Amino acid sequence: MVIQLELFPDYPRLAYTPPAPPPSEWDWLQEAWDTLYYPEENDNDIMGQNSTQDLLINYIRAVLQACLVHVENGFVASDLFMHRTIEIQDKDLRNVPLKQAEVLAPDVLFVSNALPTEERGSFNAKKEEKLLREAWLKKHGTEMSNKDFRMQMFVIEIMSPSNYQDKNDQFKRYNFYKEEGVYEYLVIHTKNNKLSLEFYTRIGGLLMRTLDLPTQTSALACVTFTIEDGDLVMRTLTGDKFNRYDDEREIRINAQSLLKSQEAAFEEERAEKERERAEKELAQSLLKSQQVALE
Repeated sequence: MVIQLELFPDYPRLAYTPPAPPPSEWDWLQEAWDTLYYPEENDNDIMGQNSTQDLLINYIRAVLQACLVHVENGFVASDLFMHRTIEIQDKDLRNVPLKQAEVLAPDVLFVSNALPTEERGSFNAKKEEKLLREAWLKKHGTEMSNKDFRMQMFVIEIMSPSNYQDKNDQFKRYNFYKEEGVYEYLVIHTKNNKLSLEFYTRIGGLLMRTLDLPTQTSALACVTFTIEDGDLVMRTLTGDKFNRYDDEREIRINAQSLLKSQEAAFEEERAEKERERAEKELAQSLLKSQQVALE
Protein backbone atom coordinates (compact mmCIF):
# COMPACT_ATOMS: atom_id res chain seq x y z
CA MET A 1 0.00 0.00 0.00
CA VAL A 2 1.28 3.50 -0.94
CA ILE A 3 0.79 6.34 1.62
CA GLN A 4 0.50 9.80 0.06
CA LEU A 5 1.80 12.59 2.32
CA GLU A 6 -0.68 15.50 2.60
CA LEU A 7 1.98 18.10 3.44
CA PHE A 8 2.09 19.13 -0.23
CA PRO A 9 -1.44 18.74 -1.62
CA ASP A 10 -0.40 20.08 -5.04
CA TYR A 11 2.25 17.41 -5.44
CA PRO A 12 1.11 14.86 -8.02
CA ARG A 13 -0.25 11.77 -6.42
CA LEU A 14 1.60 8.53 -6.93
CA ALA A 15 -0.17 5.96 -8.99
CA TYR A 16 -0.34 2.59 -7.35
CA THR A 17 1.37 -0.11 -9.38
CA PRO A 18 0.83 -3.64 -8.17
CA PRO A 19 4.04 -5.65 -7.81
CA ALA A 20 4.91 -8.04 -10.61
CA PRO A 21 4.33 -11.68 -9.83
CA PRO A 22 7.47 -13.59 -8.93
CA PRO A 23 9.03 -15.40 -11.90
CA SER A 24 8.36 -19.05 -12.13
CA GLU A 25 11.20 -21.47 -11.52
CA TRP A 26 11.43 -22.25 -15.22
CA ASP A 27 11.54 -18.54 -16.24
CA TRP A 28 14.37 -17.91 -13.78
CA LEU A 29 16.26 -20.96 -15.01
CA GLN A 30 15.81 -19.94 -18.64
CA GLU A 31 17.03 -16.41 -17.91
CA ALA A 32 20.12 -17.73 -16.15
CA TRP A 33 20.69 -20.26 -18.93
CA ASP A 34 20.66 -17.52 -21.57
CA THR A 35 23.54 -15.73 -19.81
CA LEU A 36 25.85 -18.74 -20.03
CA TYR A 37 28.57 -18.76 -22.66
CA TYR A 38 29.81 -21.91 -24.29
CA PRO A 39 33.08 -21.41 -26.22
CA GLU A 40 32.48 -24.29 -28.60
CA GLU A 41 29.30 -22.63 -29.88
CA ASN A 42 31.39 -19.99 -31.68
CA ASP A 43 34.99 -21.12 -32.05
CA ASN A 44 34.91 -24.90 -31.55
CA ASP A 45 37.03 -24.65 -28.39
CA ILE A 46 36.59 -27.44 -25.88
CA MET A 47 34.84 -26.57 -22.61
CA GLY A 48 37.72 -27.70 -20.41
CA GLN A 49 40.32 -25.69 -22.30
CA ASN A 50 42.38 -25.09 -19.14
CA SER A 51 42.32 -28.61 -17.74
CA THR A 52 45.72 -29.36 -19.30
CA GLN A 53 47.08 -26.10 -17.94
CA ASP A 54 45.79 -26.87 -14.45
CA LEU A 55 47.35 -30.35 -14.41
CA LEU A 56 50.69 -29.01 -15.61
CA ILE A 57 50.70 -26.20 -13.03
CA ASN A 58 50.08 -28.65 -10.20
CA TYR A 59 52.78 -31.02 -11.48
CA ILE A 60 55.41 -28.31 -12.00
CA ARG A 61 54.71 -26.61 -8.70
CA ALA A 62 54.98 -29.90 -6.77
CA VAL A 63 58.30 -30.73 -8.44
CA LEU A 64 59.78 -27.25 -7.94
CA GLN A 65 58.69 -27.39 -4.31
CA ALA A 66 60.96 -30.43 -3.95
CA CYS A 67 63.73 -28.56 -5.80
CA LEU A 68 63.88 -25.90 -3.06
CA VAL A 69 66.49 -28.11 -1.36
CA HIS A 70 68.97 -26.80 -3.93
CA VAL A 71 68.53 -23.12 -3.04
CA GLU A 72 68.62 -20.90 0.03
CA ASN A 73 65.55 -18.97 1.21
CA GLY A 74 63.55 -20.06 -1.82
CA PHE A 75 59.83 -20.24 -2.42
CA VAL A 76 57.44 -21.46 -5.09
CA ALA A 77 54.10 -19.88 -5.96
CA SER A 78 51.48 -20.17 -8.67
CA ASP A 79 49.25 -17.34 -9.91
CA LEU A 80 51.00 -14.91 -7.57
CA PHE A 81 50.77 -11.29 -8.67
CA MET A 82 54.05 -9.75 -9.80
CA HIS A 83 54.09 -5.96 -9.83
CA ARG A 84 56.35 -3.76 -11.94
CA THR A 85 56.46 0.04 -11.74
CA ILE A 86 57.37 1.88 -14.93
CA GLU A 87 57.68 5.53 -15.92
CA ILE A 88 55.50 6.97 -18.67
CA GLN A 89 55.37 10.37 -20.36
CA ASP A 90 52.05 12.24 -20.34
CA LYS A 91 51.88 15.05 -22.93
CA ASP A 92 49.08 16.78 -21.03
CA LEU A 93 51.41 17.09 -18.04
CA ARG A 94 54.34 18.53 -20.01
CA ASN A 95 56.27 15.26 -20.13
CA VAL A 96 56.35 14.84 -16.35
CA PRO A 97 57.32 11.24 -15.56
CA LEU A 98 54.47 9.33 -13.97
CA LYS A 99 54.52 6.02 -12.16
CA GLN A 100 52.36 3.33 -13.69
CA ALA A 101 52.08 -0.20 -12.38
CA GLU A 102 51.99 -3.31 -14.53
CA VAL A 103 50.81 -6.59 -13.10
CA LEU A 104 51.17 -10.19 -14.25
CA ALA A 105 50.48 -13.45 -12.48
CA PRO A 106 52.84 -16.14 -13.81
CA ASP A 107 51.55 -19.69 -13.72
CA VAL A 108 54.52 -20.79 -11.60
CA LEU A 109 57.20 -18.66 -9.95
CA PHE A 110 60.39 -20.11 -8.44
CA VAL A 111 62.60 -17.70 -6.47
CA SER A 112 65.93 -18.33 -4.75
CA ASN A 113 67.71 -16.26 -2.09
CA ALA A 114 64.61 -14.21 -1.36
CA LEU A 115 63.83 -12.34 1.82
CA PRO A 116 62.97 -14.91 4.54
CA THR A 117 59.33 -14.49 5.57
CA GLU A 118 56.56 -16.71 6.87
CA GLU A 119 53.83 -14.99 4.87
CA ARG A 120 54.21 -13.39 1.47
CA GLY A 121 51.80 -11.24 -0.48
CA SER A 122 52.20 -10.16 -4.08
CA PHE A 123 55.75 -10.09 -5.41
CA ASN A 124 57.65 -7.02 -6.54
CA ALA A 125 61.27 -7.73 -7.46
CA LYS A 126 62.42 -4.12 -6.99
CA LYS A 127 60.78 -3.89 -3.58
CA GLU A 128 62.21 -7.30 -2.64
CA GLU A 129 65.69 -6.15 -3.61
CA LYS A 130 65.31 -2.98 -1.55
CA LEU A 131 64.26 -4.96 1.53
CA LEU A 132 67.14 -7.41 1.06
CA ARG A 133 69.66 -4.57 0.85
CA GLU A 134 68.19 -2.89 3.94
CA ALA A 135 68.40 -6.17 5.87
CA TRP A 136 72.02 -6.62 4.75
CA LEU A 137 72.93 -3.09 5.84
CA LYS A 138 71.32 -3.63 9.23
CA LYS A 139 73.16 -6.94 9.73
CA HIS A 140 76.61 -6.11 8.31
CA GLY A 141 76.74 -2.33 8.63
CA THR A 142 77.80 -1.97 4.98
CA GLU A 143 76.02 -1.65 1.66
CA MET A 144 75.24 -4.92 -0.14
CA SER A 145 77.39 -5.38 -3.25
CA ASN A 146 75.92 -6.65 -6.50
CA LYS A 147 77.93 -9.84 -5.96
CA ASP A 148 76.17 -10.47 -2.66
CA PHE A 149 72.74 -9.83 -4.17
CA ARG A 150 71.86 -13.34 -5.38
CA MET A 151 68.08 -13.37 -5.67
CA GLN A 152 67.07 -15.09 -8.92
CA MET A 153 63.71 -15.86 -10.47
CA PHE A 154 62.50 -18.70 -12.69
CA VAL A 155 59.11 -18.17 -14.35
CA ILE A 156 56.98 -20.79 -16.11
CA GLU A 157 54.06 -19.78 -18.30
CA ILE A 158 51.68 -22.37 -19.77
CA MET A 159 49.89 -20.97 -22.78
CA SER A 160 46.12 -21.37 -22.96
CA PRO A 161 43.87 -20.68 -25.98
CA SER A 162 43.20 -17.15 -24.71
CA ASN A 163 46.93 -16.38 -24.81
CA TYR A 164 47.06 -17.11 -28.52
CA GLN A 165 44.07 -14.88 -29.30
CA ASP A 166 46.05 -11.78 -28.29
CA LYS A 167 49.03 -11.44 -30.65
CA ASN A 168 50.84 -9.16 -28.20
CA ASP A 169 50.32 -11.36 -25.15
CA GLN A 170 53.51 -13.41 -25.44
CA PHE A 171 55.69 -10.39 -26.22
CA LYS A 172 54.17 -8.47 -23.30
CA ARG A 173 54.99 -11.32 -20.92
CA TYR A 174 58.50 -11.75 -22.27
CA ASN A 175 59.22 -8.01 -21.99
CA PHE A 176 57.76 -7.87 -18.47
CA TYR A 177 59.97 -10.71 -17.20
CA LYS A 178 63.00 -9.37 -19.05
CA GLU A 179 62.66 -5.97 -17.41
CA GLU A 180 62.05 -7.58 -14.01
CA GLY A 181 65.38 -9.39 -14.17
CA VAL A 182 63.97 -12.92 -14.43
CA TYR A 183 66.90 -15.34 -14.68
CA GLU A 184 65.12 -18.17 -16.52
CA TYR A 185 61.84 -18.20 -18.41
CA LEU A 186 60.04 -21.28 -19.71
CA VAL A 187 57.04 -21.11 -22.04
CA ILE A 188 55.06 -24.32 -22.47
CA HIS A 189 52.99 -24.13 -25.64
CA THR A 190 49.74 -26.08 -25.86
CA LYS A 191 48.65 -25.04 -29.34
CA ASN A 192 46.67 -27.64 -31.29
CA ASN A 193 46.76 -29.90 -28.21
CA LYS A 194 50.49 -30.42 -28.77
CA LEU A 195 53.05 -29.50 -26.12
CA SER A 196 56.32 -27.79 -26.99
CA LEU A 197 58.94 -25.91 -24.98
CA GLU A 198 60.40 -22.43 -25.43
CA PHE A 199 63.20 -21.67 -22.96
CA TYR A 200 65.02 -18.42 -22.21
CA THR A 201 68.01 -17.76 -19.98
CA ARG A 202 69.54 -14.44 -18.94
CA ILE A 203 72.73 -13.37 -20.65
CA GLY A 204 73.72 -9.87 -19.65
CA GLY A 205 70.61 -7.73 -19.62
CA LEU A 206 68.60 -9.90 -21.99
CA LEU A 207 66.58 -13.08 -21.85
CA MET A 208 68.08 -15.08 -24.69
CA ARG A 209 66.19 -17.98 -26.22
CA THR A 210 68.05 -21.27 -26.16
CA LEU A 211 68.14 -23.85 -28.92
CA ASP A 212 64.95 -25.85 -29.45
CA LEU A 213 66.35 -28.99 -27.88
CA PRO A 214 64.19 -31.96 -26.78
CA THR A 215 65.30 -31.34 -23.18
CA GLN A 216 65.53 -27.94 -21.51
CA THR A 217 67.44 -27.54 -18.24
CA SER A 218 66.86 -25.07 -15.43
CA ALA A 219 70.23 -24.43 -13.83
CA LEU A 220 68.47 -22.54 -11.04
CA ALA A 221 66.07 -25.31 -9.98
CA CYS A 222 68.40 -28.17 -11.02
CA VAL A 223 65.66 -29.87 -13.02
CA THR A 224 65.03 -30.76 -16.68
CA PHE A 225 61.89 -30.47 -18.80
CA THR A 226 61.16 -32.89 -21.65
CA ILE A 227 58.17 -33.66 -23.83
CA GLU A 228 57.83 -37.45 -23.90
CA ASP A 229 54.96 -39.15 -25.73
CA GLY A 230 53.20 -35.80 -25.97
CA ASP A 231 53.37 -35.08 -22.24
CA LEU A 232 55.65 -33.05 -19.97
CA VAL A 233 58.18 -35.03 -17.94
CA MET A 234 60.46 -33.47 -15.33
CA ARG A 235 63.66 -35.14 -14.16
CA THR A 236 66.58 -34.49 -11.88
CA LEU A 237 69.95 -33.65 -13.43
CA THR A 238 70.90 -37.31 -12.93
CA GLY A 239 67.89 -38.49 -14.92
CA ASP A 240 65.54 -39.57 -12.13
CA LYS A 241 61.91 -38.95 -13.11
CA PHE A 242 59.50 -36.93 -11.02
CA ASN A 243 56.23 -38.84 -11.10
CA ARG A 244 52.84 -37.20 -11.04
CA TYR A 245 50.27 -37.87 -8.36
CA ASP A 246 48.50 -40.56 -10.40
CA ASP A 247 51.85 -42.20 -11.15
CA GLU A 248 52.83 -42.11 -7.50
CA ARG A 249 49.45 -43.51 -6.51
CA GLU A 250 49.80 -46.38 -8.97
CA ILE A 251 53.34 -47.06 -7.73
CA ARG A 252 52.13 -47.12 -4.13
CA ILE A 253 49.23 -49.44 -4.99
CA ASN A 254 51.57 -51.78 -6.87
CA ALA A 255 54.08 -51.67 -4.02
CA GLN A 256 51.39 -52.43 -1.47
CA SER A 257 50.08 -55.26 -3.62
CA LEU A 258 53.60 -56.68 -3.98
CA LEU A 259 54.18 -56.35 -0.24
CA LYS A 260 50.96 -58.21 0.53
CA SER A 261 51.85 -61.01 -1.88
CA GLN A 262 55.32 -61.22 -0.35
CA GLU A 263 53.83 -61.33 3.15
CA ALA A 264 51.42 -64.10 2.05
CA ALA A 265 54.29 -66.08 0.52
CA PHE A 266 56.36 -65.60 3.67
CA GLU A 267 53.46 -66.71 5.85
CA GLU A 268 52.91 -69.80 3.69
CA GLU A 269 56.63 -70.62 3.84
CA ARG A 270 56.62 -70.17 7.62
CA ALA A 271 53.60 -72.45 7.97
CA GLU A 272 55.28 -75.09 5.77
CA LYS A 273 58.42 -75.00 7.92
CA GLU A 274 56.26 -75.33 11.04
CA ARG A 275 54.57 -78.41 9.60
CA GLU A 276 57.92 -79.95 8.71
CA ARG A 277 59.22 -79.27 12.23
CA ALA A 278 56.11 -80.82 13.79
CA GLU A 279 56.36 -83.89 11.56
CA LYS A 280 60.04 -84.25 12.39
CA GLU A 281 59.33 -84.04 16.15
CA LEU A 282 56.53 -86.60 15.79
CA ALA A 283 58.84 -89.00 13.90
CA GLN A 284 61.52 -88.64 16.58
CA SER A 285 58.94 -89.25 19.32
CA LEU A 286 57.69 -92.42 17.61
CA LEU A 287 61.26 -93.63 17.14
CA LYS A 288 61.99 -93.18 20.83
CA SER A 289 58.78 -95.01 21.76
CA GLN A 290 59.74 -97.96 19.59
CA GLN A 291 63.22 -98.09 21.14
CA VAL A 292 61.75 -98.13 24.66
CA ALA A 293 59.37 -100.92 23.70
CA LEU A 294 62.22 -103.02 22.31
CA GLU A 295 64.24 -102.62 25.49
